Amino acid sequence: MTSADMTSPHLSILMGVFNESLRIRRSIDSILAQTFTEWELIVIDDNSTDATFSILQRYAEQDQRIKVFKNAENIGVFASMNAALVRSVAPLIARMDGDDEMLPNKLKVQMDFMAEHPEIGVLGSGAFFVDSSGATLKTVAFPETHAEIAAVMPYSNPIINPSVVMRRSLLADKFYADKIRRAGDYELWSRLIKVTQFHNLPTPLIRYLVNDVKPVSTAMWTLYVRLLIAIRLRSPRGVVNAFLGTAKMLATKLGAEVKRKA
Repeated sequence: MTSADMTSPHLSILMGVFNESLRIRRSIDSILAQTFTEWELIVIDDNSTDATFSILQRYAEQDQRIKVFKNAENIGVFASMNAALVRSVAPLIARMDGDDEMLPNKLKVQMDFMAEHPEIGVLGSGAFFVDSSGATLKTVAFPETHAEIAAVMPYSNPIINPSVVMRRSLLADKFYADKIRRAGDYELWSRLIKVTQFHNLPTPLIRYLVNDVKPVSTAMWTLYVRLLIAIRLRSPRGVVNAFLGTAKMLATKLGAEVKRKA
């Protein structure tokens, strides 16, 4: 049975997109180039106003593993991913964003690791951080073992969302908090860390687009989620770090605005 004829994929890749017409081809092409082929790709277009959805439709017409849907209104990426989850069928779930890329062996490496380590419920990886031109800014590795990840969790997000493969059995019918617009992955990890083992592969397996200047709304959502996690994990230091991290984010935004107007 070829991948094009597959009816029972081993992996469901969930992707949420909004106005990604400039980058979405590169992201999907990186999935099509994977050495592991027994996947389905569920893409939710969050009511884009550009050509994103028409691009997605063309991909779906060419490969039956790709299934695309469009929200009637913009509901946010995490609510969209909950909608994608209920449309997916595989026992393992991968996350992907429309502006990032997988390296060709990403899924094969992670699927092999998950098969060999049934105790691991959430598996991430290192990443190449890139700018909007595609140039590599730096190579980033995250805490590797479960103990190292758990130690960092109250203070910062130790798992990069588009690198993740996780077990569906952990997620039930909904995994992200619907109403959270930013840092919803971090909030999810803070819940799952209590019920399963985490691991990060040190090898970079994705190219992750970095946007250093984030809107003020992102800073406020991030502060909310960081405080929620610090309280949930009973970490006073996490509360302090939440405010310091938000102040740094706002300072970067203010500096960019001043530079733009100069």
